[in-house]
Formats: sequence, structure tokens, C-alpha cells
Amino acid sequence: MQAEEYRKKHEDITAKNRREYMKWLINKCRKKLDKAGINEYNVGDISKYAYDKYLIERFDETDAEYMVFQKLGE
Repeated sequence: MQAEEYRKKHEDITAKNRREYMKWLINKCRKKLDKAGINEYNVGDISKYAYDKYLIERFDETDAEYMVFQKLGE
């Protein structure tokens, strides 16, 4: 889902533009998590994995875990 949104607005993801894509994705996911009220104090309620990834600023992974968390109705 995340990659498809980028492709619609920009271009196909290639080895050449992968860093640009990841920067875009991480920034987008950070904004989404902020809007949802997810921060370093409550991200552990999602999962340990989400917490670990949030701390190293891999907001794309945290967001993916959050989407699963929501789908499961936790």
C-alpha cells in the first residue's frame, strides 16, 4: 500500500531513487503516527517490535505494525 501511493504521485521505485522513497515514506508515516497520538510513551502498547522500530526512527515499520494492530482490533 505504501509503495503504491508513492508510485501514483512520483515514479516507480528503483535502486536509484530508493533513498528518496524511504525518506518520503518515513516522513509520511511519522506524520500519520503523530496524528494518531502515537509517541515514545505509548508506542509499546502496539507491540515491542513497534516500540523498537519507533526508537530508531523507522516510522514506516511502526506504522505497518500499527495498521495490523488496528485491523486485529486490539
